[in-house]
Amino acid sequence: MTDKKSIGLAEGNRLLKLCQHRHNKEELKSPFPFGDLTAATNGHVLVVVPNRPEFGERAAPVKIDGIYRKIEEATDWHPLPDINWPDSSICEICLGSGWVSAKDCKECGGDGEVELHNKFSSYLCDCASCGGDGEIIQAGGDDFVCESCAGSGVSPSKRWASINVLGVDVQEKYLRLINYPFVQVAAANDGLRGADNAMLLFRQVIDGQVVAEGSIMGMRK
Repeated sequence: MTDKKSIGLAEGNRLLKLCQHRHNKEELKSPFPFGDLTAATNGHVLVVVPNRPEFGERAAPVKIDGIYRKIEEATDWHPLPDINWPDSSICEICLGSGWVSAKDCKECGGDGEVELHNKFSSYLCDCASCGGDGEIIQAGGDDFVCESCAGSGVSPSKRWASINVLGVDVQEKYLRLINYPFVQVAAANDGLRGADNAMLLFRQVIDGQVVAEGSIMGMRK
């Protein structure tokens, strides 16, 4: 028998996988209070769950009231349909764990730039080894969520691969983050782009209780 708690969207480190991204704003790298609830976001996916006091008390770094209101007002919920996933493979960056670590680049010493000289002048250029980041990303450890797969551990079929759900085109790597049993979805207008199906709302209902709810921003058309 499946342990229903083990498949909760907010269980274990799944909530952290929504926010602990290397390039996420510092104030968004951990879940934050939202009224008597707890929220986490990576800028594309938002998850709201019952209060998780272990993440501490602080002011909410972003306003999510408008999106949450759409979730609460949604009525046309459908079970998450069976997805015809494109061919994919284990993520080559994180090797399927969804997590990576970062270390200073040896070539540039963590500066992100290298100095080149010729007989005429000297130039500062982005380091080719780290792409100017100053850090090398490698599998192992749990410093950050793998940005290549968004923490799913599976490489998307192509960089901007999308899947249409209820008329909303969402990135494959983000949809994989909510691909769990008992998930329901609804389409909504995000209030910004004027499109009717610009945002995919979701919630997970286990034994009659909503244990997680949130949204995935649709791709621009």
